[in-house]
Amino acid sequence: MSADCQPPVGDDVAVPIIANRLDQSPITRLHLIILAACAVGFAFDILEITLGSALSAVFSVPPHKIEPHQLSWLLAATYVGAIVGAPALGWYATRHGAKTTLMYSLLWLAPTSIGMAASPGIHWMTAFRLLSGLALGAYPPLMIAYLTEILPPARRGMLVLLVVALASLGPPFGIFLIRWLSPLQPAGLEAWRWGFIVGGIGAAGAGAAFRWLPESPRWLFATGKSAAAHMASRALERSTVVWRLSARSAAAENVDAAPLIPRLEQRRTHLLLLSTLFFLSPWATSAFPLLSGAVLVAKGFNVSDTLLYVGLATLGTVLGTLLAALIVDRFERRSAIALCAAMMGLMAIAFAASTSSIW
Repeated sequence: MSADCQPPVGDDVAVPIIANRLDQSPITRLHLIILAACAVGFAFDILEITLGSALSAVFSVPPHKIEPHQLSWLLAATYVGAIVGAPALGWYATRHGAKTTLMYSLLWLAPTSIGMAASPGIHWMTAFRLLSGLALGAYPPLMIAYLTEILPPARRGMLVLLVVALASLGPPFGIFLIRWLSPLQPAGLEAWRWGFIVGGIGAAGAGAAFRWLPESPRWLFATGKSAAAHMASRALERSTVVWRLSARSAAAENVDAAPLIPRLEQRRTHLLLLSTLFFLSPWATSAFPLLSGAVLVAKGFNVSDTLLYVGLATLGTVLGTLLAALIVDRFERRSAIALCAAMMGLMAIAFAASTSSIW
């Protein structure tokens, strides 16, 4: 019997039916549109975060040099906002859907970015960075949750990493744009302001595009919207197939996760360890790149060269994520994370010890 002609069923039966349809579906054109929209939105999200590295360099030397405590607050404001915004928008997403929340996050980011570009002083800049952080911190986990519910599990890891790789082109674009515009100052505006203007306009466009994407059918069923869930599932199924996964691949990944739940509840030590690791992760993945501009300036490089090196360094994210996408579905997730963490540690030590621009 076709999906369109399925008889009405209760929620207890409908949930696994819809889950199986999503898990066993091929990759369609609509899947690719969703991936592209998420990648563009994420590109402007991490562009806004990476611009903090440019700010750390620009405001560390004359003529824009500010007091160290003011620079610290400017750079930290984004993450203070994220501390509030991430759980708040997570709560909102459980009630209104991840797709809707992602859309509003990007639409919120647009005016706060433009406001940052128009700020007359350090206090206004810090305030707008704080407001931007409300959306910036929530977008990545919400995007992962949305894609996890939409994509079939057989190639989910690879597709999510491809989204991250494409989005990682945003930071080098922004950094090189600022470096290129620094001597030009179009319309009499400093180059760093243009970076936020471009980011704000891009976030508005990406947020508008989310309006035409389907909400997660799993979430729709979980909230009692069965008819809407079937419509979203049919939209994915009716779209043109671009990649039909083999039955063996789909079956290999379609594992019931229910037995894992009691084991996790019985091993609270593992949950505590996992929470600690996730708490430490931003130190390396966010704080270190954020301060790299200021560190290079302190090592004696001028702002132009610093922006060049920071921009080149962001290309490593693109290459690393593309490489991981090719192999991620062949290894345990924890082994891949441990290997990445070890490599980050070694590279951070090498960076701190280096004085040559090449290294």
